[in-house]
Amino acid sequence: MKKSAVLLKQFGLEHRLNHRPAELSGGERQRVAIARAMVTNPKAILADEPTGNLDQDTADQVFESLIHSKAANKSAVIIVTHSMELARKCSKVLRLEKGELKPE
Repeated sequence: MKKSAVLLKQFGLEHRLNHRPAELSGGERQRVAIARAMVTNPKAILADEPTGNLDQDTADQVFESLIHSKAANKSAVIIVTHSMELARKCSKVLRLEKGELKPE
């Protein structure tokens, strides 16, 4: 199976493999974008609000996929989020305060 199909399955989108972008919901498009970013095994993934438009179960699935990719590829995952719940799951948290990054 191609890696792209494996990733789509990992994100719960295997049933959408042959659909056009206009046929996907906003949350599905967001998950496809993350899968597309992961398909080349990058050394760093920059994720801006990766779970922002997702329900809690899907958000958890996306976060776990990002962490799995981090471990499997020995890569860095940098997540920008307003969600403190998501931030607390990360190994290191920095807060942007008055233009400065500060440890949480």
